[in-house]
Amino acid sequence: MNPQPRYSFEDRLALWSAQRETEPVYFDEKVQKWRLLDYATIARVLSDPATFSSDFAGLAPVAVAGSSRVDLCSALAFPLPVMVISELLGIPAADREVFEKWAQILFSDDQLPESPTMEEIEAALAQIAPTIREMTGYIRGHIQHRREHPDDGLTSKLVAVEVGGERLEDEEIIGFVALLLVAGHITTTALIGNTALCLDRHPEAAAALRADPGRLPTALEEVLRCLPPFNELGRRTTTEVTLSGRVIPADSVVAANLASANRDPAQFAYPDVFDISRSPNPHLSFGHGIHFCLGTPLARLEGRVAFEELFGRYQEIAIAADEPVEFQNEAVIISVKKLILEMSPAGGETSAVAARM
Repeated sequence: MNPQPRYSFEDRLALWSAQRETEPVYFDEKVQKWRLLDYATIARVLSDPATFSSDFAGLAPVAVAGSSRVDLCSALAFPLPVMVISELLGIPAADREVFEKWAQILFSDDQLPESPTMEEIEAALAQIAPTIREMTGYIRGHIQHRREHPDDGLTSKLVAVEVGGERLEDEEIIGFVALLLVAGHITTTALIGNTALCLDRHPEAAAALRADPGRLPTALEEVLRCLPPFNELGRRTTTEVTLSGRVIPADSVVAANLASANRDPAQFAYPDVFDISRSPNPHLSFGHGIHFCLGTPLARLEGRVAFEELFGRYQEIAIAADEPVEFQNEAVIISVKKLILEMSPAGGETSAVAARM
């Protein structure tokens, strides 16, 4: 059997742009779900959890000081968010590597082919099931440990919180902790790597940010608009609904294409231009409505601090010309998994955070 073609992100953007102009809402026969491409429709879907439910039940850093050449992913983008989230949750430092391993397995590029069928999705889920069981067992044990030995971490607070005489069930805490450890980790990893990629492609933007790091928050929003870590968000219709003139039956799967919505010219002027001064920038990369990502402020903070430290520590940063950039499976996540940088150290003293890099 011939392997399915792998499209670059730029190829995908061109296909989505053409489709968005002719039929922004359409049914994909192969995967049996509705695909949504325009901003207005996707914003409506994400803002209406009663009609478009996220419940599918019932449906099928290293010591690199002084280095001039380093893999940004393994040195910073992977370990930084794990370290921060583990600290928040009260996870022992010795266990951080195992969470990084779990995240890499769950989002590895061999889990899903291009445009997977339901059978291929089920096979991929079966493949990662042992990892999910291992992670769930660990988190359950961690919850029990914090119930017996509370500390100031977020897990202990989740165990102790009480509203109206009711406390969270263990399964609810497990879901929350797992989401933070995996999704919170991988999105920040993607943001850091994708920012380095964008700034290398746009050296004038990198120079502007180095001259004025105060512009980093706005620049990071533009990175998120152009390269959203998760390209699609799935929803299940709870009732028959009409979108862009198409009638979608109840209990249908709709796939909201965030990357396409973020490039919709009806919402963004010059959508294909990378503009670090773009404001306002109402991209949908962190979701919309009640499911807006709770970890958004933390991801933004980690991204800002990471590049403030890189700019302060290194005078010049460039992607190595002799090492190809390796990408994750863009059908799963838009992120690099190997990004070799060549860097010239800056003179003077560095901060305590940079000294640990």
